[in-house]
Amino acid sequence: MAADLGMSRLYLVGNKVRSAADEAFICQIAGELPSLGFLPYDPQVIEADLTGQAVFDIAPETVTAARKIWEGLQRT
Repeated sequence: MAADLGMSRLYLVGNKVRSAADEAFICQIAGELPSLGFLPYDPQVIEADLTGQAVFDIAPETVTAARKIWEGLQRT
């Protein structure tokens, strides 16, 4: 399907990851798909959505994880 859309490079980003066990499971089922990183499950992200706040302002752990993923993507 990705090739049909003209995508030649694919990467994995895990979302709502709760533990190292979640990361391992995601990597296991992803096979050889390279991982850029994992976004944690973070109740603050839900709170930001419900209250109209910026995730950037109230969920620093998620912002840090997203920044690392972005930096990894820039290196590819």
